[in-house]
Amino acid sequence: MKTVQKKTMDELIRLVRKYHATGDVDILPAKNDTADQLAGQAFNGDTLHWLEFTDIASAAVRLDKNTTNQQIYRMFEIVGIEVPE
Repeated sequence: MKTVQKKTMDELIRLVRKYHATGDVDILPAKNDTADQLAGQAFNGDTLHWLEFTDIASAAVRLDKNTTNQQIYRMFEIVGIEVPE
């Protein structure tokens, strides 16, 4: 299983929540950069899959704004990406 840093994942989730709450496009570069970092962590420097990280986190938040970070971690675990505590 691939792993990513919890701190980085939490930051992505925070930015996704903020963006969906405010619609502030100035958040997008930071959100995308954080997703890029996560992809690099999971895929040994290959950042090709950065968009999938934002898609999964965004889908969870958009479907249920009360989704917890732990629930989002489980979504990533289903696709083989672990967020260790």
